[in-house]
Amino acid sequence: MVLVRASTFGQMLVGGATPRSLIGASGIVIAQRGRITWSKKPVIVKNAPYTIEAPHPRQAEMRIAFGTIASQAKGSRGLDTATGLPHAAARIKAAKGTFSLTKPKAPPTRKSFHTIEELKKML
Repeated sequence: MVLVRASTFGQMLVGGATPRSLIGASGIVIAQRGRITWSKKPVIVKNAPYTIEAPHPRQAEMRIAFGTIASQAKGSRGLDTATGLPHAAARIKAAKGTFSLTKPKAPPTRKSFHTIEELKKML
């Protein structure tokens, strides 16, 4: 999957592309078909999700947690000998299940607009 903004192509010709952190929600996503069986297209182009620039609270918490764990590997070079992964990825894999975030709230239950008795009176 690739996140691209159309103006990036023009800037590449002029010199200097926009940093990935600034592409954000104004870009488009180019993805391979993968497990989307209903599509016959080899490549799918779609809008980038708005959560790139404005994440939900739980997404922000996870990004902070991953960033904190991965930053502990700053300065490490090469791959971790035990896992064969880059050091930041190895630390995240080792920490999996050891940190917890705020428990998500239960989704609100949908209530009917009318009770059964009110519906019977309407007939």
